[in-house]
Amino acid sequence: MNKQKRKNQQLFVTFMGILLAVAMGLSLLLPLFTNQTLNTPQSQPTDIPEPTVPAPIEDLSIIQFNEQYLHPSGLFTSTIPTGYATVNEFNNTGEAQVTLRNPNQLSVIEQRVLRPTEGIDLSSPDTFGDFFNDSWLGASWREYSTWEETGRRTDGDQLVMDFNLTRTRQQYIARQTVTTDGTWLYLTRVVTPSNAANNLRYLLENQLANFDVIDAFVGQPIQWRAYFDDGNDYIIRYPGDWQVVDSAPGAPTSITGADAQLRVETVLADFADEDAATAYVEGLRSGTEVQSVEPVEVDGLSGYRVAYTYTTIDGASQSGLVQILPSDEFAYVQNLLLENNSVSDLNSISEDNAAYNTVQLLNSFLQTPDLSLTAD
Repeated sequence: MNKQKRKNQQLFVTFMGILLAVAMGLSLLLPLFTNQTLNTPQSQPTDIPEPTVPAPIEDLSIIQFNEQYLHPSGLFTSTIPTGYATVNEFNNTGEAQVTLRNPNQLSVIEQRVLRPTEGIDLSSPDTFGDFFNDSWLGASWREYSTWEETGRRTDGDQLVMDFNLTRTRQQYIARQTVTTDGTWLYLTRVVTPSNAANNLRYLLENQLANFDVIDAFVGQPIQWRAYFDDGNDYIIRYPGDWQVVDSAPGAPTSITGADAQLRVETVLADFADEDAATAYVEGLRSGTEVQSVEPVEVDGLSGYRVAYTYTTIDGASQSGLVQILPSDEFAYVQNLLLENNSVSDLNSISEDNAAYNTVQLLNSFLQTPDLSLTAD
């Protein structure tokens, strides 16, 4: 009995020894795993630097508005302030726009002529403000990560709208004003960093003062472009898909489309009556036959429109219309020639004819004062 008891005690002692050995081994190994986990270097997030905000211009008088600007559409003139450059300009069926940018001041100026959508009431700023809904505004602010309209109010005939904007973690403020003449909407917008509110107001005030719509072109196709001759001081508009193929200040200019061509020039000739106008057109080239002559007045100049047909050496017949506008120094002459047109007398073309609007471009001729403009 005692022998069995001693055997059991030996087994117990052996078991406890093994258990203690295992416990001691684990006590040595576990800190290794624990320390490896704790000592593993933890990556720290990199601090994102705050955007650098330019100091606002304190002496605003250094911003001059002396550089005159003509939009390629010919619909309006404006100015390019000191430090700003044209970065975008376009026109389509719905609007004509120019964007000016000052990269040193992180400032942007936009000016637009807008065709209102159907159903917009242009009788007051309260009603035409419906045009500037979230959809339109969101598209206009697509270069910014966030935008928020902070207020809109009327000031006389103007709609004034304010915004907060964010771009690349930089905070901006913006203000736009909108007016109308009952046909189109006219928008001027200025964006500056949020610390430059005085600059914003100064820029907006002066750009508005220098934004001039060319009244003679109101209602004409917005998508048309304009050729400006600063040698003979005139502007004439033409369809947007036509190309100026030959031009120089003070020299004849050729503008062509798919089935049409326009030549604009000045001539030293006496156009005292219809017979003189007829003789001039008949002498342009052989194969020309005058169809009719009508008096016309464009931009305060009285002259004639001479409709003619021209037969090419291949026997094809083309229709033409020459507008002659005598001035004090010389006569402005615009010669429009249409190919593949069924109307022989363009003086009598009807409004339902596909070429009617093309013929109307002769109405867009406009004398201009002696300006140093930045348009082509």
